[in-house]
Amino acid sequence: MTRSARGLLCLLSVVVCGPLAPFAVADSQMAEMADRVGITIAANGKSGARLRDTRIQQLPWKQISPANQKRIRDVLDNCAQYRQLPELHYEVRPDFYRYLVEHPDVAVSTWRVMGISKVQMWQTGAMEYEATSPDGSVGLADILYRDRSQCLLLCNGTYSNPLLPRPITAAGLVWLRYDYVTGQDGTTQVRQKLDVFVSFPSTAARAMALLVSPITNMMMDRNAFEVSLYARMMSQAAERDPVWVEQLARQMDGVLPQRHQELTALVRSVETSRDRTTAVSGRTPADRSPIHTFQASMMDLHQTVAVPTSSGRVSARSNRRSQPPGRFSLSIPSEDTIHSQR
Repeated sequence: MTRSARGLLCLLSVVVCGPLAPFAVADSQMAEMADRVGITIAANGKSGARLRDTRIQQLPWKQISPANQKRIRDVLDNCAQYRQLPELHYEVRPDFYRYLVEHPDVAVSTWRVMGISKVQMWQTGAMEYEATSPDGSVGLADILYRDRSQCLLLCNGTYSNPLLPRPITAAGLVWLRYDYVTGQDGTTQVRQKLDVFVSFPSTAARAMALLVSPITNMMMDRNAFEVSLYARMMSQAAERDPVWVEQLARQMDGVLPQRHQELTALVRSVETSRDRTTAVSGRTPADRSPIHTFQASMMDLHQTVAVPTSSGRVSARSNRRSQPPGRFSLSIPSEDTIHSQR
């Protein structure tokens, strides 16, 4: 995880945080990349008071306890930044997707194993998590409501951003909604919608947040895109590279012991309809595996950034030379390693 909107944003659930970078990608660049990696942007990200008020009315108020309703109101009554993130449609295994939504600490742990993030996240209660990032930011997240089609997450923590002179305290409410449809090619696709409400305790903090909101909004848009790439990759890897996912599960740290077995069981359930030996011996060539596709897509995403111009508008520029060598090198096992562990 590089220097960017960490702290609070690293807790805006795995569907928002992702391995962030310090700049955003404009809609046109994101649409082009989405087309290449098989993700459909059904609607671009939006902001606005009218849209925010509509979403507030649509929250599942009747399903939320009075105590949690009050906590939500505390954020919404002081909401300084609202963003409807891009609606994304992409191929995914429903069991994998739901597992990652229910266990964001597992996703964050696999990021560390793959070397694409240094964020730490721990489950501290039935529906509570704590996270830290390398810059020292600390945040807490509570799942206020969750069912089979939505998740409402409340976050409190430190908001660090290279565009801000100093870290600021903030609270955020994230509302994830999703369902599944059958695509034209017969695959199962998730339709993913995300809304983010952020409040700041001081007038100065709200003013700073408003000043950089055009950039931070695009950061959040791209973060959702990154995590969607990850979810799609994990689903594909479970079918094409099951041994790799099992190795990933064994190397996870910072998670409850049963999470290793649960992730492994998810992979093995994919293989119930086929012979395991055939599945392993017929692995996808390394240069076309889901993991390598994910790696290439992440590098592509980080090679183009959007920067503010003197007029306040945002323009795109190449960031190829600024990427450290091997920055997104994933721990992908070799064929020899795989067969030696069989």
